[in-house]
Amino acid sequence: DEFGESKIDFDPTYKYITGSSNYNWESKPAWTDRILSNSLMRQTSYKRAEINLSDHKPVFATFETDVKIID
Repeated sequence: DEFGESKIDFDPTYKYITGSSNYNWESKPAWTDRILSNSLMRQTSYKRAEINLSDHKPVFATFETDVKIID
């Protein structure tokens, strides 16, 4: 199966002033942290975490999938 990315509807995840939510405009802000999935999973969310520990904002996603149970 091919891998793809859901639509990004959050602000850029990279080039913050460390320890803040302010962009470092000396380098262009970008979306650097990405999550790819395949067609076997349904992505139910795709967001960035509002954590101010570095110059990145990590991203996270949740998924649903069907599981075959064999008894």
